[in-house]
Order: sequence, then C-alpha cells, then structure tokens
Amino acid sequence: MSIRNPELIVIEHSHKAFKDRDEAGQRLGKALKSLTIEADVVVGIPRGGVIIGWQLAKCLSLPLDIILSRKIGAPKNPELAIGAVSEDGQLYINGDLARQVRASQEYIDRTKSQEMNNITQRKNLFRAGRPKLPFTGKRVIITDDGVATGATALAAIWAVREENPKEIIVALPVGASSGLQKLAQEADKVICLRVPEYFNALGLFYDSFTQLDDQYISAKLQA
Repeated sequence: MSIRNPELIVIEHSHKAFKDRDEAGQRLGKALKSLTIEADVVVGIPRGGVIIGWQLAKCLSLPLDIILSRKIGAPKNPELAIGAVSEDGQLYINGDLARQVRASQEYIDRTKSQEMNNITQRKNLFRAGRPKLPFTGKRVIITDDGVATGATALAAIWAVREENPKEIIVALPVGASSGLQKLAQEADKVICLRVPEYFNALGLFYDSFTQLDDQYISAKLQA
C-alpha cells in the first residue's frame, strides 16, 4: 500500500471576488500551469464545477468529464458526509463516523437508494449515452466552483479513489480553510487560488453567481 503525503497549496489569502465562474476557471488554469501540475483528466462536480472544469480542461488541453458521486449525509445533519456512493453504485462509509452519528444500516441503505436515483437522472441528462472516462492509473483533477464544508468534494474524492487513480488533485478557485484541510487529508494534493480569512457564503466571492440549469451544463459537456 502506497503512503500519500497530502499537500495543500494556497495561492493567496484574498477576499477579492471573481467576475464569474469562467474567470475563476481561467485564473485557476493559469495557476495550475505555473505550478507545472501534470494531469490526465479533469472532472467537474455539477453544476458549477463543470464550468470551472471546462476552463481548466481548455487551459491544460485535457479531456473533461463529470463526477456523479453523491455524499451520504448524517441523520439530522445532511451536510456532514459520513460516506459516498459512486456512479457505479460502490458505497464508501466512514464506519467510525457513522457509529458516532448513529447512522443505522437501514438509514444508509435508504439514503444510498435515494442518491443512486439522483445519479441515474443526472447520468441520463449529462452523459447522454457517452461512456465515463476511466480513472484507473490516471492523474485526476477534481474541481468545483468552491468549497465551504468540503462535504461534496469529499464524496467526489472517495468515489474517484475507488478506481485506483495514480493521483488525485483537488483544484479550486476559492475555499474555506477548514474545508480545505479536510480535503487535504483525503486527496494527494489540494490547490486553492484564494482562501479568505473569513468565509461566509460561496456566492459572495463571485460578482455573478447565477443558478445554472441542466441544459446549459449539458451543452458545456458536449462543446
């Protein structure tokens, strides 16, 4: 078993807002190039992460895919991820944490079923028959438009890790320090462009943070 040395790279501690997700992705792509980050594929977390991922893939000349994992939230606290289910139905559960929050097997099975239904709907819409890119032996960049608690990105890391990639790199435009620290314990490398001293709502770090509809995301993935 290989031993990972997780790394957290913060480019700047700034409260400055991005114009929109496209600008954030462009700036993040330039930062990754300057760091000479090597990767094989970019995966975006729908919906906002797909816009960031599209810009990264364009800047780094890499293929783009989506990650359709879903977190398994704790009872009475769905933002606390106790595990994740991947697109192919593989389930990861943090046993110690599940016991702490008293998540029964019946609760886990029921939540997994609900999240698999969500994944199936998104797969039919976003993939439109296209096969998922393989991650085995690949250097995978996971991205989103930002993280607060990090729970959704954590679920994505767990799902990608199940496929035995060579390296998992989480790259983000903006994030809360606490959430990034959690991700750094699970990914091989975490790179964040801006980490403000005080993190409130994610939307405050974008001048334009509009809701993205599924049709727009599908078009981006087919571009």
